[in-house]
Amino acid sequence: MRLRGAVTVELHNSAVLNYLAGCARLDDAETGTDAGTVLSSITLNNFMCDAAASEIYTHEDPDTVEGPTQSLALALDSNLALTNAEAIVGDTVILSEAGSDEAQAASSFSFDVTDYVGAVDPQGRNWWQGWVIQGTVAVQ
Repeated sequence: MRLRGAVTVELHNSAVLNYLAGCARLDDAETGTDAGTVLSSITLNNFMCDAAASEIYTHEDPDTVEGPTQSLALALDSNLALTNAEAIVGDTVILSEAGSDEAQAASSFSFDVTDYVGAVDPQGRNWWQGWVIQGTVAVQ
């Protein structure tokens, strides 16, 4: 995953797999002008990195780290849900309350409240079937 160029982002309950050089490359913006460097503002909460990666962050560290941020051998079930015990986070973060007031006001989009890391509930149904081209998604 690459976050670059004076980006402001809050990333919650997320996992990155199959990156060997680092799970998250974080870069500020070099403007090449008198303005100099424009800093990124990055918050990670409950962020998991596959242990196959050489490191969690490359280039720069996030500004804020909340909840567990760790490197471990991530495992997926047949629905592509994380099966690691560490992926069940309980009420560590409630996404409907996450984010700055400014960011929430700029969008009508909202996330579902979850108690797990990743896009697929390990106790739930396989919601992504029917949304992807058949045969293009597989557990490796």
